[in-house]
Amino acid sequence: MKKIGYILLALFIYSCGSLKLEQNDIVGEFSKRQASENTLSVNYDLTLKADNTFSLSIKMQDANPKCNGNWELKDNYVYLKCEESENIGEILSSGHMKEKDYKLEVINRNRIRFKEVVLKRK
Repeated sequence: MKKIGYILLALFIYSCGSLKLEQNDIVGEFSKRQASENTLSVNYDLTLKADNTFSLSIKMQDANPKCNGNWELKDNYVYLKCEESENIGEILSSGHMKEKDYKLEVINRNRIRFKEVVLKRK
């Protein structure tokens, strides 16, 4: 009886470890609306497209930084690489995103961690 239990436990552990997400598993739209009584609201929107392009937007009271570029999935992490803007007006505006590279953790096909915020599939 113990042998059967060990075999089932080993199969369970192996099957959980072998679950690996593919690019098509995470293509889609993710968002998070964050608000509380003492702070301003922040809206996060991320769209990952099948052609490996993305758009990221963080909307706050006085700013709406946006970023477009290419993304890549490696070892359950999504790597975002923002394109450089050549528009001086955009660079100087509140819509300019200073960081150009991001590493997001894929929790599962419906949740992605961006910094300390968990974005959920729409």
